[in-house]
Amino acid sequence: MDIKSVLIGVFLGGAQLMLGLGVRKPMVGAAGIVIELAAVYFSPWLAFAVFPGWCLLMMWFGSADAARMGNQPDLAPYRLILTGVRGPFTSQQFELSDTSPVLEFGTQANGVRLPEKTPGVSRHHCRVIAKNREAYLVDLNSTYGTYIWQPYGDGGPYASPQRLQPALEYRLYDLTEFFLGSQNVGFRISDPGTDPSSHFPRA
Repeated sequence: MDIKSVLIGVFLGGAQLMLGLGVRKPMVGAAGIVIELAAVYFSPWLAFAVFPGWCLLMMWFGSADAARMGNQPDLAPYRLILTGVRGPFTSQQFELSDTSPVLEFGTQANGVRLPEKTPGVSRHHCRVIAKNREAYLVDLNSTYGTYIWQPYGDGGPYASPQRLQPALEYRLYDLTEFFLGSQNVGFRISDPGTDPSSHFPRA
């Protein structure tokens, strides 16, 4: 194999490498260099014959990836609003989001800190967690319990608030209310991205 054949192989292989980088398939492009050098070993004409086929293969890889990306939904940032409905934080709002997915409640909580000696509220009482675009409530083994009133979903509506089992995650839906220790301290979940008409069966 003379120097001219080597240069032909390197040139065609380099072109394939650049195309591979362009379609985000660098390993396929690098493989093109090896294939071109192997082909030119037998004949420069074989290298020229292989070139368009390998290029078409990489373009197919690129178009397939683009189609998969195009089918992915453009999800808006996840966001939940917690509004105080009873107790010291009545009418005040707190937010959960993709970037701030945990909110803890209690008299020593690193989140929503209630006044010391609030009746029925433990130091680290409960926690709301946002994950996978859903929200969950967890009781942190509080002394007087965490209660949930669910207007729909997961067996709702509840006729009255139900006490949670400690350490278990309970799914929260739009308009769900939960209470700390008693119904004197409570919050309501609202999901700005939820259509209220979807909560209940149509008449």
